[in-house]
Amino acid sequence: MALNESGQPQVWLVTGCSQGFGRIFVEEISSRGHKVIATARNKDAITDLVQLRGVKTMQLDVTSSQDTLNAKVKEALGFYGTIDVLVNNAGYVLSGVWEELS
Repeated sequence: MALNESGQPQVWLVTGCSQGFGRIFVEEISSRGHKVIATARNKDAITDLVQLRGVKTMQLDVTSSQDTLNAKVKEALGFYGTIDVLVNNAGYVLSGVWEELS
């Protein structure tokens, strides 16, 4: 397991943890002994993740204003005092012909 500069398990902040890769990332990172801050637009969708070792959850919408995002960073830092790794997984797929998408 890789350690942070303080010799502690790394702290990972993962966005988009409601389903898919984000949820899988949290489970795998936790299983390897690291700490995780799992985020989602709807915090209720990830409440079960707190059962995993070293996992904290918080609401985060990555499309929020910069002021809101700054406040969310402070909130996240309040859990473990640092963030060593960011997994920017939040997003969605919009499919169609480029010229027809808005």
